[in-house]
Amino acid sequence: MIFSKINDYLEKYKVGVAYSFILVSILSMSSLIYKVANPIYKGLSALVFVFILVSFLGGFKKIKADVKFLILFGLVAGRHLLSALVNRSGNFLGNITEVIFMVTYILLFVMLEAKQLQKVFQMTAITVQVISFLSALFALILFFARVLILFKVGDRSYSYGVLNGRVWGIVNPNASAIFTYISIVLALYLIHQGHKYSVYFKINNIIQVIYFALMQSRGALLSLLLMIGLYFAFVARGNIVKRLISFLTVAILVFGTNVGISFAASKYITSSRATVFNFDKTTKISDNASSSSEVANELHLIETTPSGRTNIWKNALKMGSVKPVFGYGVRNVPNYYSQYFSKYEIQNSLIGGNFHNIFITVFVSSGIVGLVVFMMLLGYIIQRFVRYLFISKKNSDKLVMILFFGMLLGQLFESQIMYSTNFINIMFWFVAGYGLMICNRDEKIRYQEVTDVQEIQQMELGIMEYIHEVCNKIGVKYFLAYGSLIGAVRHQGFIPWDDDMDICMLRDDYEKLQDYLIANPSERYQVMSYKNNRNYVYPFMKVMDNQTYLIEEDVRIDSNMGIYVDIFPVDGYEDDQAFKDKMTTIIKKRQLSCYTFKGITNKNSFINSLIRYASVIAFYFTDTNKYVKQIDELAKTRKVEDYELVDYLIYKDMNKPVWKREWLKDVTVGHFEGRDFLIPVNFHELLTSDYGNYMQFPPVEQQVSHHDFRLWKIVEEK
Repeated sequence: MIFSKINDYLEKYKVGVAYSFILVSILSMSSLIYKVANPIYKGLSALVFVFILVSFLGGFKKIKADVKFLILFGLVAGRHLLSALVNRSGNFLGNITEVIFMVTYILLFVMLEAKQLQKVFQMTAITVQVISFLSALFALILFFARVLILFKVGDRSYSYGVLNGRVWGIVNPNASAIFTYISIVLALYLIHQGHKYSVYFKINNIIQVIYFALMQSRGALLSLLLMIGLYFAFVARGNIVKRLISFLTVAILVFGTNVGISFAASKYITSSRATVFNFDKTTKISDNASSSSEVANELHLIETTPSGRTNIWKNALKMGSVKPVFGYGVRNVPNYYSQYFSKYEIQNSLIGGNFHNIFITVFVSSGIVGLVVFMMLLGYIIQRFVRYLFISKKNSDKLVMILFFGMLLGQLFESQIMYSTNFINIMFWFVAGYGLMICNRDEKIRYQEVTDVQEIQQMELGIMEYIHEVCNKIGVKYFLAYGSLIGAVRHQGFIPWDDDMDICMLRDDYEKLQDYLIANPSERYQVMSYKNNRNYVYPFMKVMDNQTYLIEEDVRIDSNMGIYVDIFPVDGYEDDQAFKDKMTTIIKKRQLSCYTFKGITNKNSFINSLIRYASVIAFYFTDTNKYVKQIDELAKTRKVEDYELVDYLIYKDMNKPVWKREWLKDVTVGHFEGRDFLIPVNFHELLTSDYGNYMQFPPVEQQVSHHDFRLWKIVEEK
């Protein structure tokens, strides 16, 4: 009972404790504040351990976690504990501490509820953007100033600036490069979710790419290329051929950028004398060193010698073969270094039992059985994540899995996700835990593609019935418009080949309906508007069926949209060229900010298409939501009651005929697929104005859908 009460008290602090744990781990990466951050980190770790203990004792049955993951991780932790017991003549307390830390940073996130975990993940993603930007800024300033700072904290030597032809960031280049690509992927995660600061995250990604190249981390580059490949395979739009071409183009650009910047940076660094600030009195620096690359040639040999890692791996395997069953115990490993490694490797490359390959590190520390259970744990996570990538349509969540695979590949060259309390370690398992939560949440969801026009029409009828019901409830008028109005008059239903429904409303009624739908969301039908979804790219609202998922091939921004009914506002119209020009300009900016190349291609002019393509790249760094809002606000300045002519102004070809306000004064009942929906009493005048002889069928070749989308219905298995 007492544990339950304590757990209830601690429940409200879960999010804060988890976030603080991650924040301090990020800060402790920097040697500048290591002395301050590390004690705080240890204190938080102790608090987290107590928190987990109380949670388990007081509410074990309430914990919603992946049971298989917990069992497999328990085997991993148990195997490390066994190695500590077998090697108890060594640093027994230190090995036990490693096991405790391992359990702590894993189970902390297991304890969080799904929404709490998502909140912490988003808070972390934003924090990483801020710190990655400041880190890059600091490192770039030192780079352009040709400055190297050397100092020591405790027994550890650190560097900032340029050394051995590489930029050293908040930590060594390899760890800093990993932190950089974590930042890049988390930025994409936030962008896909429509974060209000998405423009700044895009700019930061450009800075991070430059910063990344200056660190010249080969392992990190391979990880980044893998994640780019996975992105184009499972997130990007278009067919397989287009995605493959896009991947190859981006991969070549990234690789070429890295090579080019690295080469230019090496020339820049060695072009003149560097300024060296040596606060580490144990490191001797030649008084006549002409550049930072000449400082202490033996320092960080592993970073500049391509064969360095392979030599370490070979010797580590020899070391592990001596104790293949139980291993040495991670804290005991350094006691045996001198038998297998050179002095320089020990001093600069084997800190904390790091053999620059996580699987070799686990083998040496915990034996072959420890390695097997560790690989079983990873294998379970991998199969869950691969399955999700193939099945799900939620692109922002897919980025979580993509980050996991990128970080895992990086561990072929590093040992940072076990036996360590750094941010990379915590982030790796945090991503794994969050990804498994997503998989469990969507485990029973399946997507069935819908291509039958009649099935699509039935879905739209369900949405339309909901809109009709709401409009009657709140006392506003709508009317079927465009192809839907022709269908009601000519076919008493859908035009047979048409796959959408359109309605119009006078502006005041439109705003009243929009406000109501946003304030009173339906369980199934959801309003899509720039007011409630920053990723929504249209200046009019749609009502969609959230049991479906739709991708528009000409739009590059994810708005998580389903099949929909379009609702267009009607405003006043006059032949005002200044107004037309202003509206057209904003509309073009909106299109360039959110459309794919396909969406803005000029089929009549190759040169104009190239200009548009270049503009799309430039407008990628603008805010579509801003343009959409500007379009809508401009249209609202033309109040219906002030004009004799009215129309839908957004997207409106100003040279086409418009409607008279009196035509929309009254509505009547029109029959549509056995339902009664509203149509204008003066539908004949309206349709004649838009289409001429609307009763005449178009040519056979034009009797096709004009929409370019793919649609799935979401089926939840029982």
